Amino acid sequence: MKRSLFSGIILLSITFLLSSCSSEENPVETPVEKSGISFGAFLNNQVSLQGSKQESVDFLRCVSSTPTFADIILTKNGVPMAGTMDEPLRIRVNPNPIDTNNDGNVEYFTEETTALDLTPGTYFLEYFTLLDAEEVIIWIAPTQSETPGSFSDLMENPLPMEINLRAGVQKQVQIEVLCFDDREVNQYGYMFFELNGVQVIEFCIFGNYCFENGRHAEAVRYNLSVWDYSGDPLNPAGDPLYLDLESAIVVTDYEDYADTAAVPLCISLPDGPGPDEYYVEITLLDYEPVNTIIRKGVLTDEDVKALFDEETYLEYYHFREGNCSLKDSPILFDTP
Repeated sequence: MKRSLFSGIILLSITFLLSSCSSEENPVETPVEKSGISFGAFLNNQVSLQGSKQESVDFLRCVSSTPTFADIILTKNGVPMAGTMDEPLRIRVNPNPIDTNNDGNVEYFTEETTALDLTPGTYFLEYFTLLDAEEVIIWIAPTQSETPGSFSDLMENPLPMEINLRAGVQKQVQIEVLCFDDREVNQYGYMFFELNGVQVIEFCIFGNYCFENGRHAEAVRYNLSVWDYSGDPLNPAGDPLYLDLESAIVVTDYEDYADTAAVPLCISLPDGPGPDEYYVEITLLDYEPVNTIIRKGVLTDEDVKALFDEETYLEYYHFREGNCSLKDSPILFDTP
């Protein structure tokens, strides 16, 4: 096990499919120029990061395994074109690396696959990892994250990366990667259950605000933050799972009035073997007290599963704020 930081430059070479057509009167067979994407991984262990960025990654635990597979997700107009988060496209890496520029560092290239034949257009690389022979992630391209201190801050071009393909042009794209340390999985910009295939359970929230006369508000906005529970009651927020997710409000306009309605806010929580605990905070965005935490506490996977009726129907956690005559249903969190 090496305690050094690995970085790599991924060369994404892209060619693409061309086709043409002729009139029905004079059909002509036109050869199709097949396209393909190949990845060249240039691994370098002489990374130079300055200041706080260097301090943030000095403790990464990196392994010396050889890349055997690459997992990718490419999208176009929001639609997956190659791979999905549930099942990324896996490409085999050529086991015979070469040093193409004689700098002492070898490059690993992925093998060709027809799954990456593409037509011209704008694509986005959403996900890129390199795996060893045991199918364990060893390097990863961080994705953009608003979490302070996330590894995307180290990247000049974190994912998602826009890739424009034009007819007749072979395109090469450079992608930075860091070694993957599963102890810091959330700092790469992905949820750890997205990377590790952990089973998830769904948790939904619905809220009401009541005025002095007891009438329910038409809609109430709030945001939700969830962390792994650290185990320390005085500092309960561990690794972040969701930060500042805002609930949605739907406005329906009629001829003489507008109707507003709140939409339940649903999230997926990791459900690993044994007990799981999550620390939750709900902050009110409408009415009084604005921008104030109104619920907080530790939620368990058993609390979430208790909201399912025979695994076919999911009850919401329903909170009531303001001057309500009803309590939360069920009562899960403390009111600060």
